[in-house]
Amino acid sequence: MQVLRKNTLLNLVCSKISLASPPLIRHGLSHLMVVPRVCSISQPNLLANKKRRYILSCHISKESTNDVDFQWAAFPIEISNVSLMIPSPSDSKLLVVRNPENDSPTKFEIWGQSLVEKEFLVPASVHGSVYSDGWFEGISWNNDETLIAYVVEEPAPSKPTFTTFGYKKENSIEKECVEKYVLFKESRSHRVSDKLYGLHPLIDCNNICIKYCYNRPCALYAVRAPFSKSDIHQSGTHAADNVSSIKLTQSISSAYFPRFSLDGKLLLFLSARSSVDSWAHSATDSLHRIDWSFNGKPTPDAKIIDVVPVVMRPEDGCFPGLYCYSVPSRPWISDGYTMILSSIWGSTKAIISVNVISGKVSRISLGDSSFSWNVVALDGDNIIAICSSPVDVPAIKYGSLVRKASAEASWSWLDVSSPMSR
Repeated sequence: MQVLRKNTLLNLVCSKISLASPPLIRHGLSHLMVVPRVCSISQPNLLANKKRRYILSCHISKESTNDVDFQWAAFPIEISNVSLMIPSPSDSKLLVVRNPENDSPTKFEIWGQSLVEKEFLVPASVHGSVYSDGWFEGISWNNDETLIAYVVEEPAPSKPTFTTFGYKKENSIEKECVEKYVLFKESRSHRVSDKLYGLHPLIDCNNICIKYCYNRPCALYAVRAPFSKSDIHQSGTHAADNVSSIKLTQSISSAYFPRFSLDGKLLLFLSARSSVDSWAHSATDSLHRIDWSFNGKPTPDAKIIDVVPVVMRPEDGCFPGLYCYSVPSRPWISDGYTMILSSIWGSTKAIISVNVISGKVSRISLGDSSFSWNVVALDGDNIIAICSSPVDVPAIKYGSLVRKASAEASWSWLDVSSPMSR
């Protein structure tokens, strides 16, 4: 799910979340496709200093390659404290995550076709908020939609107690030394006791700045699930204590945004190694792949294949190299080996297609204007995108692959009515 600018006060978020079955055929017309989708709309609540969030249903009707109709619902429905909405692989279920406020538990809801099927409350003593920022975020359903893996913050440490005799941890008896905190003291005249006025934790800036500083090293690790399917039905089953991680990207200094291919045989990821090696901020990215085996165990010496290498000296009007700041959760079209990405191209952002087998890159958004394009969601060989320019408000576009047989695939782009302009 990606946030897209509508204007200074309103954001429009569209995602491929189905609340019904796959494309339907009506009235005996095989070319008429009706696909239910849901969008999320956010709006600042200035009085409460919070953000209001709504969901708005939409039916996408496509009668031909030159005609598409977005039928928006009349009114949105407000949802509160929702951090993430993740559809299952079959689009028959929806995971809704509500991150905690203060010391309240994290709430996980499994939505079905018409009601909430299950609800789980995880107390703050188990873990903190679920990551939803797109960088550390990693939420996955298994294929049979019975298990969910996610990434969270560690439980908040117990707060220390300060008395006139010093500092001690919770449930401790004797006075303890301060090891992980810096204490600032201020003397008062000739008094024996000092007054404590500041407490600052020692923070590892390398962990905090990795999201915005691409010149910091990062890597991909593989961790075996610490339980089996037979264990999840046993009461009191917990994760194994000894879970070892395998570093998959030993030979490269940067790896992030991993995506598996549709058949699960390829692992693709972006790399900012040119930034890491040169310490330049936001240098040209590169795209790589690892052949993934279902039977064998992942190894740290896996061969990393360059798909789109760093472009050092691009020619005028040609591909300038990858500059991607996000990757769609489902970036594939139906052939299974073509990724759709948004990347900076000159002074604008463009939508490109990447053949992960041959490494061929093609610009598929219109390139004869000053508009910037951003991918919102994919559905088979169709793309929902947003385009805007310095003098044009964002507009929704619907792209379709219209010619597959030729060497150069062409895309048709149609204007879509916005729910904000009805």
